[in-house]
Amino acid sequence: MNEKLDQQYFDVKFDFHESKYEPIKNIGNGAYGVVCLANHRKTGASVAIKKIADVFDHFLIGMRTYREIKILRHLVNHENIITIRDVFLDSNNQKHVYIVFDYMDTDLKRVLESNQTLTNDHIKYFSYQILNGLAFIHQSGIIHRDLKPSNILLNQSCNLKIADFGMARQYRDHDQTQYVVTRWYRAPEVILGYTEYSQAIDLWSMGCILAEMFGRKPIFSGTNTIAQIQLIFIILGTPSKAYLTSLHSDCFRRLILSVGNRQPANFKALYPSATDDGIDLLRQLLVIDPEQRIRATAALKHNFVNEFLIKLDDNDDCMIDNDVEKFDFGFESEKWTLNQLQNAVREEIDHFSFRSIKQNDDETSTAGQDQLILHNQPIENHHRVVIVDSKSPSPTTSSSSSTAVVTTATSKLEIDTTRPLEKKRKHRRMLSLRNHYNISL
Repeated sequence: MNEKLDQQYFDVKFDFHESKYEPIKNIGNGAYGVVCLANHRKTGASVAIKKIADVFDHFLIGMRTYREIKILRHLVNHENIITIRDVFLDSNNQKHVYIVFDYMDTDLKRVLESNQTLTNDHIKYFSYQILNGLAFIHQSGIIHRDLKPSNILLNQSCNLKIADFGMARQYRDHDQTQYVVTRWYRAPEVILGYTEYSQAIDLWSMGCILAEMFGRKPIFSGTNTIAQIQLIFIILGTPSKAYLTSLHSDCFRRLILSVGNRQPANFKALYPSATDDGIDLLRQLLVIDPEQRIRATAALKHNFVNEFLIKLDDNDDCMIDNDVEKFDFGFESEKWTLNQLQNAVREEIDHFSFRSIKQNDDETSTAGQDQLILHNQPIENHHRVVIVDSKSPSPTTSSSSSTAVVTTATSKLEIDTTRPLEKKRKHRRMLSLRNHYNISL
């Protein structure tokens, strides 16, 4: 985004001064909205509020907004998925929608672009949390379709949340669009024109993110679609004849063969600081054939990350909830007018009620922890974390379309190991750190 347009976004006004939130400053922008930092007037809680202007003038933007609200309302209560706290319309212009999210300090893209040191413990913890969130998303019958570092939000001590569900779709939807996910994180089956793809595309994106954490640069950074395909097969090697035969396009088949007969690259040579377990998981994520690619629930049990899973007893396998309610994508097949879409968004807004937790004298350090009443169930407090400052300069804005912004992206990240075990909830897995880390960067 050029400087002039960027300034135009940051000049956007957040006109909700009569509401329960006090806007502080504009802090981020993306293709579909501008984000400001705000405080809850009563509690002082910091939140991120995304303004989506003129939602009902453009059906695509309106549907993306409705989809994200509805999906996040369904996925509420998971610690690795961004929490939607409130939704309301502009009192002066009913076409402007404001979505209130948990405030997160930065995103993974900014961390990777900084000079922040990432140890293998950091990478393991980030990987576990992404897979933990993905497993829940996939068990809900949802494909994220836009997983990339800028949509991976972080607070100041490594706790992580997946954001931006505007591109999400139903698993086994027979009318899936080809152009999803930023090119560098796009699975080969999507690039090669498959219209029926699975949740495996998110695991490919996860593999790209893991490689980027190991190497601090994207593993597949093609400048266009053709270059992207060639780069994938140069690094991963020539696929099997069976795979080539299965391709729908002779053009793509010839393109793949044009890279020559290649053996897979040595990941250990590419990422010498990565552990053997990390390399093994990477190999299982970056598999050309989506049917052979590891799934999120299986990846959670991989030696690279499974120390973060809890077992109920020594005889049980790692506990993964299998009774997750599937998300209903029925609205996607509705032939709505803009007016009907507006009414649907209003109905979603009506589902929200927001109340503040009473603040006691001993809650000074956690003042502003609000409680969202949704589906008649309160959200439990999120984990507390710690920040250790670094001498590096801090960026001030984010180009991500997510709700994350950068305030201390280059601050040192330190895993907080004092968190208690969490109670097992109906729609989330039981987890906690089994090992206590004391990472010094």
